[in-house]
Amino acid sequence: ILVSPNITAAGEVLVKAGGSGSDITIDGSITSSGGNISLDANDQVIFNDTNADISTTTTAKTIDIKAGGDITRTAGADISTTNGHVRMESGGNLTVESISAGTGNVYLKATTDILDGDAGVDVTAGGLILEAGSGIASGADRLETTVTNLSTTADADGTFVADSSAITVGSITVTVNRVGTDAATAATAKTQEDLTTTNGGAITISATDITIGGGASGGGL
Repeated sequence: ILVSPNITAAGEVLVKAGGSGSDITIDGSITSSGGNISLDANDQVIFNDTNADISTTTTAKTIDIKAGGDITRTAGADISTTNGHVRMESGGNLTVESISAGTGNVYLKATTDILDGDAGVDVTAGGLILEAGSGIASGADRLETTVTNLSTTADADGTFVADSSAITVGSITVTVNRVGTDAATAATAKTQEDLTTTNGGAITISATDITIGGGASGGGL
């Protein structure tokens, strides 16, 4: 499916590519002034243009992007909500840049790696959950964030995050309104706490101040 030039809606938006190996390629913007937005690709979601922005403009409406393969981003393409949650889930690599959720929370999941897309701030949100099957950014190219609460989990490639503010490590919940083919929405939630890695993965987090909240799981930091 090619989104070009733009999709502008007053209600719910679903773009779904369900065939084997099917991609969603975004060359234009997708905007809803009154609903939630969901993208669901069997294979890749490709932000192919600097104008490939996705936004909701009503308070607390959410954005939900799911790909069986990679999610790739072109520099300059923005994802934004008006204090609504954002969920991005990739079956491969997830390239991150310019996600702004206001006071909403963001959940980013990659089966392989979460990658830093550019030198600017990648995520601005109230809370941020990062989950990677391999690694989150790298020592040479950390993920830049401005968030209040943070939780991460990764494997041997480790976690590398640079935050510009004071953060608290604790439990975070991200709930999005996933849009179905009938335009009905279903609440889809993710809760995570702590900072964890497996198989010797490093954790490096920098911020102006870091508070370690009390966790319930007993594992991680």
